[in-house]
Amino acid sequence: MKKLTFSSSSKLELISHEAFANLSNLEKLTLPKSVKTLGSNLFRLTTSLKHVDVEEGNESFASVDGVLFSKDKTQLIYYPSQKNDESYKTPKETKELASYSFNKNSYLKKLELNEGLEKIGTFAFADAIKLEEISLPNSLETIERLAFYGNLELKELILPDNVKNFGKHVMNGLPKLKSLTIGNNINSLPSFFLSGVLDSLKEIHIKNKSTEFSVKKDTFAIPETVKFYVTSEHIKDVLKSNLSTSNDIIVEKVDNIKQETDVAKPKKNSNQGVVGWVKDKGLWYYLNESGSMATGWVKDKGLWYYLNESGSMATGWFTVSGKWYYTYNSGDLLVNTTTPDGYRVNANGEWVG
Repeated sequence: MKKLTFSSSSKLELISHEAFANLSNLEKLTLPKSVKTLGSNLFRLTTSLKHVDVEEGNESFASVDGVLFSKDKTQLIYYPSQKNDESYKTPKETKELASYSFNKNSYLKKLELNEGLEKIGTFAFADAIKLEEISLPNSLETIERLAFYGNLELKELILPDNVKNFGKHVMNGLPKLKSLTIGNNINSLPSFFLSGVLDSLKEIHIKNKSTEFSVKKDTFAIPETVKFYVTSEHIKDVLKSNLSTSNDIIVEKVDNIKQETDVAKPKKNSNQGVVGWVKDKGLWYYLNESGSMATGWVKDKGLWYYLNESGSMATGWFTVSGKWYYTYNSGDLLVNTTTPDGYRVNANGEWVG
C-alpha cells in the first residue's frame, strides 16, 4: 500500500501507538478531520513516506509542506523519511520534537532548530544518515535517549548552555563526528552520554567553569586519542578520576575562550571594558587590548581565526588574497588535513586539492 486516505465522512478519533510503524511501502498519508488523538511512535519503522497531509477542518493537527505538527505547531510530530529537501528550519512556534520525528530521513543535510525549542525526543534524529550539520538553540533544555544515533555524516555538534536533562546514550554511533562542544551551564553528564562508533572524534570542549560539574564513570566511551579542552584544573580532575582511558586533558585560559557577553556589537575605539571574544546577534567578534574591533587573522589559544572586514568571524569556506581556507563552525582553521567536504588543506590552511 503506497497511499492511505480516510473517507471525508470518517468518525475516527484515535489512531493508536505505532499504527503506521510497519507500513514500509507507504508514501503518502492523509489524516481525517475527525482525528483528535495520535498514539506515540506512529512512524517508527516507516521508510518510504514522502508526505503527510491533514484534512481541512481538523482541530488537533496540521500539515506544513508535508510535515506533521500539532495544530498550534508547538510539537513537530513527523518529518517524512523520504521528504527530499536537503535543508530545513523548524517553525518559530515549535517547542518540542517528538520521538522519531526525523527518524530514517534519507535526504536532509542541514537542520536549523528554532529559538524557543525546548525538547528533543527519543530517537529524534536516529538514522538520519545524510545529516551533516545541525544548529541547536539556546532555549533547548532536554535531549532524550538516543536522539543522535546512527548519524553517519554528522561532523560537529555544539550543545548549548542551557540543556539540563539528558537521556542515556544521547549520542551513539557517530562515525564522522570530529568535534563536540558542551555548553557553559551544563553541570552534569549521565551514564553512556557519548558512546558507540566514534572513529573520527578528535576533541571535546567543556565550557563549564563550575565546581559542581560532574560526570559518571561510564559517561564517555571514547577513543584514547580524543583530547579534552577544559576551563579549570577542577574540571580536569573530575575527568581524570572518571575516565577509563588516558585521554589528554588540556586546561585553557578562561580569558582566551570565546564567551558570550551582554555587550552591544563592538565598534572601533569603543572598548566598553571588554577584551577578547564577544557575540552579537549570532556572530562572533574580537576586541583587542586597545579596544578596537579586530579584522583579518587572529591567533587565540594556539588556533587561527579569520575576521571579515565587518569584524565577524568567518566559518566554512572563505577566500583571502586569492587563497581558499576552511574553518569549523567554531571558527577554528583546519590545517594539514581533509575538510568535511573532502578537500585537502596544507599546513597553512590553504586549499591544495
